[in-house]
Amino acid sequence: MTFNNFTDEVLAEIDRRKRQILEEIGSLVVAEAQMRTPVLTGDLRRRETHEVISNDTVRVGSDVEYDAYVEFGTSKQQAQPHWTPAYTENLGTIQEIANKNWGEE
Repeated sequence: MTFNNFTDEVLAEIDRRKRQILEEIGSLVVAEAQMRTPVLTGDLRRRETHEVISNDTVRVGSDVEYDAYVEFGTSKQQAQPHWTPAYTENLGTIQEIANKNWGEE
């Protein structure tokens, strides 16, 4: 009897699916944030992006220095959340993305 070890292939497929899930979630959250982002010049909205930084982490945000002030407000400016609701209001869709990529319905 011959034993074939497919551990490496299985682990590679798990990693591929994780990254696919994170890419889709990142794209969703950025698109949702962009719809909620207040626009003056459009620079903030244009620079909102996502990056998969590991097999279990996707980073969403922008490199615009005032993004946090828009999200959370300041003593002189009311908060205009766009990242927080983009995530929290889409938890069901995020779960669906994960289920779809794992082959669950």
